[in-house]
Amino acid sequence: METDRLLIRPLAMDDLQDIHRILDIELAEVNWGHDETKAMDERKQWLHWTVMSYEQLDNLPYQPRKGVRNVQNYSPVGDVQGNTASSL
Repeated sequence: METDRLLIRPLAMDDLQDIHRILDIELAEVNWGHDETKAMDERKQWLHWTVMSYEQLDNLPYQPRKGVRNVQNYSPVGDVQGNTASSL
């Protein structure tokens, strides 16, 4: 999904640094009432599983396209802003 200002796309292994920063560093500084932060190796495993799930879910008949997606801002640096769960 794309607009003039945002791009929502499947995650890729190249997103590891940004996803780790957002989920395990920046959100860890906010008290959400749970401790879901992961070390880089754990986040890499989670990201690999997420990326592989796109292909596996696409192979299932009548399965809507679900999964975690990347939200990227079309700013001058084009950095990753976060992620979202969706049915695209």
